[in-house]
Amino acid sequence: MVETPKEYDTLPAGRGMGWLTHSLQLLGRDISRLLLLGLLLQLLAGMTQIGALAILFVLLVPALSAGMLQALHSADAGLRPSPAMLFVAFSRPDRLLRLVFLGGLMLATAMAAVMAVVSGALTGLDAETMAKLEQGDVEALLMMNPELLERLMIALLMGLVVSGTLSFFAVPLIWFRNMPLRRAIWLGLTGMMRNWKPLLVLGLFLGVLAVPAAVLSALVLGLNATGQGGSPLLTIVMLFVAVAYQLLLFASQYVAFRDIFRLGHPRPGSSEGSDQLVA
Repeated sequence: MVETPKEYDTLPAGRGMGWLTHSLQLLGRDISRLLLLGLLLQLLAGMTQIGALAILFVLLVPALSAGMLQALHSADAGLRPSPAMLFVAFSRPDRLLRLVFLGGLMLATAMAAVMAVVSGALTGLDAETMAKLEQGDVEALLMMNPELLERLMIALLMGLVVSGTLSFFAVPLIWFRNMPLRRAIWLGLTGMMRNWKPLLVLGLFLGVLAVPAAVLSALVLGLNATGQGGSPLLTIVMLFVAVAYQLLLFASQYVAFRDIFRLGHPRPGSSEGSDQLVA
């Protein structure tokens, strides 16, 4: 009887630390180009915070994430990713449609998770405060009841965790393996469950590294909300720290996927890292 080859590997816990090390090495290969891509992604996020544009951006997050992963794949091949690579998924309509559907599913699951935590807690807020919250007004957050604010923060974090878990391996499986949406979600979640130990180690280290970025962001946002005004230099530093950390998350996602699903190391200087996709 011929044994069917596994579609993913189950790796030891210690591999999680290796993923973090490899991610830092990968970012160091072309940090200036990758920072430019990260800043462009942040610019798009900042321009689409209100109304229909915000929903459209959320739907396109998996497609833009695929562009970031492709840029990292290019850097892994020894090539220099261009800013246009962020939008490479838009050149593949078949994959783009699946990624947009994944974005819709992420939005729906995140909203369900948030509502499960804060259900009924927001009914006492007046319409003006609710409108400010929907627009991302930081001052409105600071004026909320501390207990309600805590619940809201927990709900938002839970929504991010749920949607992030759903898409962590599903996005690269759709993009690099051209996998159907349902199969990509199922296989991605299965691969995560089978490798929960190294992923937990990776998550713990990423959590420790997130502390300085979170403290700096809270400091700048607090100064702006209280009207004291933050230092422009401090704001710029916060932006670059946030973008660098976001790049580290993408690099960790790429390296873990490459290892678990045997994506393979692209040959230095080969076209595999730029335009060709792994079918």
